[in-house]
Amino acid sequence: MSAVLTSAALPSVLLAAVLLSTLMRPLDYEIRLLYAVADAHYDPSAVQHLRQTLVAGVRVDVARFDRISPLRLSRYDAVYLDPALAGTNALAERIPALRAYVRGGGHLFLENDLLPHVPADLLGGDVTRVRAGSRLDWTYPETDPDAAGLQDVVRRFAADVESQIGVGTMLPGFDWGYGLLPREGGARSLVDWNGVSLFAVHRYGRGTVFAASAFLPNRYYPTGYDLVSGFDEKRGFAATAEKIAAAGPKPGAIYFDRQPRPPRPYFHFAFATANALLRSEYAAFVFKSKYGFAVRKVLGPYGRPAMAYQNHFEAMEGFRDREAIRWTELLREYDQIPSFSLIRAAFTWYRWTETVVVHLNEGTREAPKFAGEFPNSFYGSGTYLLSGGQKMTAAPAPVRVPLAEPVDTPYRAAPAFLDADGDGRDDLLAGSSDGTVRLYRNVGRASDRRTDSGAPQTPVGVAPPDAFAPAETLVGDDGAPLRVESGFAAPAAVDLDSDGRPELLIGSADGFVRVSRRLSDRSPNGAWSRPEPLAAEGEPVRAPGGYAVPAIGDLDGDGVPDLVVGGADGRLTWFPGRYEDTGPGALGPGNADRGADAGGADGSRADGRALRFGRGRTLADTGLAYVAPAVGDLDGDGRAELIVGNREGDLVLYEQEADGVWTARGPIEGDSPNAVGTHALVGGRYSAPLVRDANGDGRPDLVVGQLEYGPAVALDDPAFPYRAQLDEFLAYAREHRLELIPHLFTHHFRTANAEREEIALHRQMFRALGIPWELTGANQHTWRVNAADPLQTFRVESEAGIWFNFGFRSPGAPDDPAWGSSYLWGMPFLLEAGGLNGPMVLHTPVRGFGNGRARGVYESYVRFDLPIDYFEHVEYHFPDRVGELLAFVRELDRIRDEADYNFVSEPQLARSALTALLGDVRVRQPLASWVWDRLRDFLRGGFHFNIRLVPDTRRVPAELAGGYRDAPGVSVEPGTPLAGYRLDTDSPIYARMNGKLYVGLPRPAGVGIGWGPERAHLVRCNVPFRLAPDESGGTRIFLDGDGIQQIKLYSPRPLDIAAADADAPLKIETSRSGDGYAYVVTHFGGPVALRVSETFR
Repeated sequence: MSAVLTSAALPSVLLAAVLLSTLMRPLDYEIRLLYAVADAHYDPSAVQHLRQTLVAGVRVDVARFDRISPLRLSRYDAVYLDPALAGTNALAERIPALRAYVRGGGHLFLENDLLPHVPADLLGGDVTRVRAGSRLDWTYPETDPDAAGLQDVVRRFAADVESQIGVGTMLPGFDWGYGLLPREGGARSLVDWNGVSLFAVHRYGRGTVFAASAFLPNRYYPTGYDLVSGFDEKRGFAATAEKIAAAGPKPGAIYFDRQPRPPRPYFHFAFATANALLRSEYAAFVFKSKYGFAVRKVLGPYGRPAMAYQNHFEAMEGFRDREAIRWTELLREYDQIPSFSLIRAAFTWYRWTETVVVHLNEGTREAPKFAGEFPNSFYGSGTYLLSGGQKMTAAPAPVRVPLAEPVDTPYRAAPAFLDADGDGRDDLLAGSSDGTVRLYRNVGRASDRRTDSGAPQTPVGVAPPDAFAPAETLVGDDGAPLRVESGFAAPAAVDLDSDGRPELLIGSADGFVRVSRRLSDRSPNGAWSRPEPLAAEGEPVRAPGGYAVPAIGDLDGDGVPDLVVGGADGRLTWFPGRYEDTGPGALGPGNADRGADAGGADGSRADGRALRFGRGRTLADTGLAYVAPAVGDLDGDGRAELIVGNREGDLVLYEQEADGVWTARGPIEGDSPNAVGTHALVGGRYSAPLVRDANGDGRPDLVVGQLEYGPAVALDDPAFPYRAQLDEFLAYAREHRLELIPHLFTHHFRTANAEREEIALHRQMFRALGIPWELTGANQHTWRVNAADPLQTFRVESEAGIWFNFGFRSPGAPDDPAWGSSYLWGMPFLLEAGGLNGPMVLHTPVRGFGNGRARGVYESYVRFDLPIDYFEHVEYHFPDRVGELLAFVRELDRIRDEADYNFVSEPQLARSALTALLGDVRVRQPLASWVWDRLRDFLRGGFHFNIRLVPDTRRVPAELAGGYRDAPGVSVEPGTPLAGYRLDTDSPIYARMNGKLYVGLPRPAGVGIGWGPERAHLVRCNVPFRLAPDESGGTRIFLDGDGIQQIKLYSPRPLDIAAADADAPLKIETSRSGDGYAYVVTHFGGPVALRVSETFR
């Protein structure tokens, strides 16, 4: 009988088991969103934003709209129509299906271009063109909690655009598109302008239709996370392109123009962020409409946003004055920490120096190919010549001018060669703006064995150039430096009298060319006669525009050296040479008594004859400024060419036609692109060239004197002048656990291989200085990344193990981070690009504080829980400009205290952001619990709420995120049903702010409606932590992070807090918080453990 009963009961038992299993199965809170497209070639920007939304539980599909059946459509909670569907049959034929979908409870997102193609009854209003105004003086009607987030994104972004930039500046020529005139009982406006609704929600049946403005989502600029998508040329970018084109380049700085030309659409951080936030708020709106709440991941540890500094450290004086240490010590007073990115080669801001380089010929005698930029050219080009083992320099220019601005005065080194000491090797002379001529004695072929990252570079297979001794200054017969009084000496060497000792022809600022002869009866260093004006046909040789630069060479092929003189006005004047019997006046008024044998510049002799010059005639009016000619045979055809340096720094080639006319062929090109994308050889301003075989391989090279920015000196160069201070800083960084990252240099058009070489040299420098370089991040010196291929720089960096970059100029943008309009708002995102070795997180610094002018932007960041990354150069601030630093230090301190941000290092911010972007949070509830809540809703009224938050960080690479992989957090945002309720959690770390509950998730946590008193809990913690019972009955809290560890705790009763290690110094601040107490505990250095007299569960 019992067996029969057992058999009969088995189906019931099984049914009960199945029912119990079903009731215990977790119910996942999710929404499914369809991005409906016209075809496979859709713009992916909206999908990228939606798939990287921080709203938990959003699943996004992409499908062709014409292939979606009504049944399949009904399975989606929301449909976002691609704007390319506007005017298509696919949309027109699906309008009935959309009506049914929305009426049945679906939600529809319409970008602005779609509005005229959707019936008015579905929109809840009539479509009209927007009448634009000059100000964004919009009004914001009251709305419900579910839609308030959408409205707030628009409100705050419009206010920040208006207060910081101006809409006309940010969106010139913008096509504002369409708005709505809501019908009675139809759409509810969220934003009004001039009587037109820009954003509106229409509740249609059980669903909604959201109509967006052209302002957001904005397609005037690219905003996709691939840096190129999201752009619609119809929106009016051509007006911005016209503004950029009209603004430059600046004469005198055309090769240092930081704006790629022609102007092109560029990624806009501000609109990308606003677009992404609006789309995320729409996902939250749908989630709240369906479930009554939304959960959003937070870009910071344990549910509170992160803030950090970005301190580029690059200026020579910053090392000299120990400013990195002084900045760090200042921040410790405010419980903050710096984040330094270290340059490879330091320099003095706005300093320009006369230098001499060589562009080596890696081609042939007949078909030269000149080497252009190397990574170790730094801000210049070519291979720098060594003088005493270091870069050859002459005088610094007495001006302070930024790299991209013109230098108005022609400071430059002007090179010439002669054998000054009779050893058979030609020595180098360099005239300087100070009026002197420097001598660099040739010490033979460079056998450079330097291994520092800044060592000179030459093309593969090409011999290095000759090296030279340290500079000596030529002296006059009185023992004082040989000098032309008007300054700007420009020498040329030629044997005018065949005595075997070349004379010097020296151009100068007053336009005269003077001659000085070697005095053989002086010291071994040699002395030179006082420079006297050179005569031609009895008249002084002079460049009418001033700033004469002479050059010697046979221009007309008669075998006699000629003289060519360039000047400020761009004219080249030819003084034909001839040999004649020695007589008075050959060398000028001051040398009329000197008879001499004639001698050619090529060393030929004409006994009893002297070289004289005929009357000058204009050879060419170049249209350039401050021209410096050189004469040489570049292609081995036996005929001379003219190479003309000038203010812009390039080398313009002139060739003689059959009729004797000299014609410009354009700038001589090198083997690498320069900073503006051409191949013109240019490494500075005011170039002064010389054709010379600089390395003895029989091929003509181009030696160039110039005015160069800097020059920069590698930190591991033996000649780095502040090595003791550098070592002190590095020891300080190690002691205080400061993580250093590279501050990388490239420009808009460097090749991928050149970028790879630069990174390899930077890594070499880090290794030489003992700085760790594992998987790291970077930011860009001068902010630049490649503009020809916006993704190239990031792919190259990814190859090198660099996985985040929080400081770069958007490729093609006309402005820089922190101050430009393109960076008004910013938030981290994952770069969507192929060819990456792993995830790449991109971000941009917050707008500069500007003594409070940008405070509204910071309030927007706080409202949307955006991480704050504050950029500042700290060089040149101590001791006199500390007040400028304190203005924003105190502002960030205020935000941290009032909004409970977590202060971290920039790498820690990146690790936390990576966890949020790649990690997931499952929002779950057992079905039985959900059924019970709904039953209580029915029986008792109100809204019963219990969810489980389950972090899933399996996709987050542990080798990148480190301990922050286990430190995710979320905000739980109540919708209409939960408005007015207090939410509570069983997590040990949480905070309440702005009507939201912020929950840290070191483990899964429950959230529900709370009624009891506030319990003891952690409010925020900036580093990964662990809790363990303490033998005293309290809790031991292990703070596992470097640099700064800071934790805030709340307790309803006073706490005793101490370090587990009595030697670990703690700063403990106590304040009242509601009915309890708040404690902020700060420690600097490595990980620390706390003992707290309270149990934290």
